[in-house]
Amino acid sequence: MPHDTIIIGAGAAGLGAARRLADEGHTPLVLEARDRIGGRAFTRYDLAPFPVEQGAEFIHGENVFTWGLLQRYGLSAIDRHTGFEWHYYYGGQILDEATFKATPGAGHELYERSWRAAGAHALAGQDDMSLEQAARTLPGAFDTPPTDEAWQLWRNYMTELTSTEPDKLSAVSMLDSAYASDGTLNYRVVEGYSALWQRMAADLDIRLNTPVTRVSWSFDGVTVATAGGEAFEAERL
Repeated sequence: MPHDTIIIGAGAAGLGAARRLADEGHTPLVLEARDRIGGRAFTRYDLAPFPVEQGAEFIHGENVFTWGLLQRYGLSAIDRHTGFEWHYYYGGQILDEATFKATPGAGHELYERSWRAAGAHALAGQDDMSLEQAARTLPGAFDTPPTDEAWQLWRNYMTELTSTEPDKLSAVSMLDSAYASDGTLNYRVVEGYSALWQRMAADLDIRLNTPVTRVSWSFDGVTVATAGGEAFEAERL
């Protein structure tokens, strides 16, 4: 077999796995359905005279794993910042943060207390539930109950942030997902996140536009079929 391992997906996890395996002398093959690598992180270089992130954009904290990758690949980060300027489309208007928080029923508490709901739920030792269920049942969470529009606005935000709807997102997993953050300081990759993926992918065998349709296991290894009619074999997946 020309490849000893097949990896499905060239997002951050897939590229990280492939890079580690290649560094250890293995021969991974990465199959990616899209026409690009990077998964949720995607940088545009044609919109402005600087990189514009259209997906994941931050390095959360000063001690997370990403710093080692930037150092390895000769990339840099923009100085830390602690503030954001938020605007909200609610009630047919674009509201600044102060106006949004002062609007009864707009549900500004949802954004700050979703994580509190997840934490309260996890600490109570209950069976897991969705983040939305936890947010709806947290006692004393709202000065004024959020309107239906407010809930939808929050759902849109959480879906963009986590890549899944909050009624499908484990409340407990919200705590796990933040395990690597070491505070509220955030940084951006100066060259853009896509520059990191390109350097990680150098010399890796990555097949784009290759969606996987079937995985077949046997005692001899694994066979992966693709939408284009190709079949790839390896010892492991």
